[in-house]
Amino acid sequence: MVKKLSILILGLLVLLLAGCASMDFRAEAENSLMTGDYEAAAKEVEKKEESSYYKGKNTLLYYLDYGFLCHYAGLYEESNKILDQAENLANELYTKSLSREIGTYLINDRVREYAGEEFEQLYVHIFKCLNYIALNNIEDALVEVRKANLRMELLEQKYREASDEYNASAEAGLRVPEADCHFHNSALSRYLGTLLFRTDRAFDDARIESEWLERSFAEQSYVYDFDMPKLPETREPKDKALLNILSFTGLCTVKKPLGFIATTSPDWIYITAMNQNDEYTSQLLGFTMMPAFGLQDHGIIRFEIPIMDDRWDSLDQIVVRIAGSDGKEVKLELLEKMNNISRDTYKRKMPLVITKTILRVIGKKVGSVAGSKAIGKAADSSALGLLSGLVFDAINAATENADTRCCFFLPAFSSIAEIELDPGVYDVNIEYYNEGVCKLIDNRKNVSVEKGRLNLLESFRFQVER
Repeated sequence: MVKKLSILILGLLVLLLAGCASMDFRAEAENSLMTGDYEAAAKEVEKKEESSYYKGKNTLLYYLDYGFLCHYAGLYEESNKILDQAENLANELYTKSLSREIGTYLINDRVREYAGEEFEQLYVHIFKCLNYIALNNIEDALVEVRKANLRMELLEQKYREASDEYNASAEAGLRVPEADCHFHNSALSRYLGTLLFRTDRAFDDARIESEWLERSFAEQSYVYDFDMPKLPETREPKDKALLNILSFTGLCTVKKPLGFIATTSPDWIYITAMNQNDEYTSQLLGFTMMPAFGLQDHGIIRFEIPIMDDRWDSLDQIVVRIAGSDGKEVKLELLEKMNNISRDTYKRKMPLVITKTILRVIGKKVGSVAGSKAIGKAADSSALGLLSGLVFDAINAATENADTRCCFFLPAFSSIAEIELDPGVYDVNIEYYNEGVCKLIDNRKNVSVEKGRLNLLESFRFQVER
């Protein structure tokens, strides 16, 4: 009997540990992206559609990764088709109440269908807008701008209502705290809105969008922690045409696991990131204490949650040179840091993520204690009871890995410039520099700049430090 129980316990441990193995399959696509072969990067992801990486519970990840890569490759219709599917699936998965998800705390998020992050959905709308602009469909591009703006306006309300609903219905355990978050208004979305309304000759709407763009910097200094760029004109000059340059650089944050320690008591739970101080924890999460009521004192528990981690980009200057315009030279100015927005929008969700994780860890701890006692009693062996307790702890640790799924191919930064030109055809060079050294020249030949239309030129540079 003792031998069979030991084999069963060890077998479960081996299976669970084996199930945690994973590999980064996106390296080849990332290499193609960094060398500027965007179509090859898209094809690398497309080949994996039926793999375990994207199938089933990870379907939304496929739509996001493939949809954004198709945009960079100039496959605008295909990108919109895929990003439409991403939008529809994400909306379907979010129809469930966020607070009720805490009721499934015994299930790790890694085994659930990936529902996406708010910042990912924001940029789904923005890149669909850019697809429609490239397809000369101003009307549908404006629809996506409105969707993006509405999504951000409702963001704070969405998570506050979810937390309030849970706190009002919970009978025992934890209270979800409020996180200190700021983002609700995207400068990039407002920038595109200004250009689109101007092109549509809705000049009053263009002025309003431009004012909202200014407010995005004035009211969200935590997210827009740099000088506001020169804003686009809300009306086209009388005898000139306007060329707008929009550059995307770097790669946006990805999730990485970070360990935390929680000290529990019946009234409060004190949380700190492992090997970090309270200031770091507070800045990362927006809080260090969680109110509890009727919770037993479980001492110190350890858990792991995903956090947003930057992928460093070394660029410090982007210059546009236009041939045939008296050597006109313009420096691009930073408009939006997607890294900042990803962290701030994710911070709104953090209290719910932590509450669910702590409840799950406590539940497993209580269950493992009870289980090890039962096994020891059934086998009449205190040694086996101790062994099973250690194994249960190891299993719990192995199954508590953070859910680090996220879109992998979003840019980290967007930069802009608006250039006044005589209508005509120009050769445009977009040069990317770091410490005075040119790292890339994006040569665009025969760029048509017409009066009365939106002349938007996109450029990309995704090289990052590994």
